[in-house]
Amino acid sequence: MKPLIMMIALSSITPLKASSCCRAAYPDTFSALFDSMAIFEDSFSDVGNIRNRSNGSEPGIWSFNGRYSDGRVWIEYILQFFNLPLSVPSAEGGLNYAYGGATVNNTYIHSFSTYLDANVPSVSNQITQYLDDEGEILPRDRLHVLFAGYNDYWWYIYRNYTISAGHDWNLTNVYINVANDIVDQVQTLYNKGARIFLVGNIPNMSTWAEAALQSQEVLASYDVLVRGHNRLLSQLLSEFEERYEDATMYQFDAFRTFDCLDKRKTFFGVQNIHNACHPTRDENCGEIFS
Repeated sequence: MKPLIMMIALSSITPLKASSCCRAAYPDTFSALFDSMAIFEDSFSDVGNIRNRSNGSEPGIWSFNGRYSDGRVWIEYILQFFNLPLSVPSAEGGLNYAYGGATVNNTYIHSFSTYLDANVPSVSNQITQYLDDEGEILPRDRLHVLFAGYNDYWWYIYRNYTISAGHDWNLTNVYINVANDIVDQVQTLYNKGARIFLVGNIPNMSTWAEAALQSQEVLASYDVLVRGHNRLLSQLLSEFEERYEDATMYQFDAFRTFDCLDKRKTFFGVQNIHNACHPTRDENCGEIFS
């Protein structure tokens, strides 16, 4: 397993030094082993698909060009860092298939959008569309990025049920299903010719702004789901790479990345990653809306 964390994007702005939370120093530049990137994710990487599908009603007036952000999303920094073409929504003919709100598979935990009056295309749906668009054989020199699971666990806790299993109070069953489904999607891509993958795990949901509104029971459930998911996903991805010698698997450790960002927020110029920023809550937003 080859670790790849979001710090390679941040290091294009400021070179990193080793620290207690970022143990390795990263060089200023990297030579890309791929010539393009296909992206299957959720709001972390959506660059306009939901906006196009919802006729501009989402993500809302504070969005930066259809992103769930007031600026570019992480994948755009990665593309810039490797001097690759800009990320274009699949709805506009590009290779970014990410949809805000997506789960891994709507047949297990679905994500219904009132703005779309339909389920948000899941990672499984996104990959199916990608394969239809690309034809029989996928490029071997393209990095395929899968980064999902957050919405699965948010929706699961919010509704406390899954589609195929009905009410499932066993949290272990839930993260086993979700983590295995992610690797199943990797397998689908591999079977069609993909050979280079980047798969992200899930950040610590119990420390995010949304978690401040939740009970201790919910936070404890988040912790079980996320930590169990990340352990199992790492194991499954390692086994996948061992099984296929011609596959290259990069792991994006989002959990550790955000933990590092929190510990070194002054270094990165970040004020607060725990409280929601909204134009009606100026104390958490700094000068963003001034």
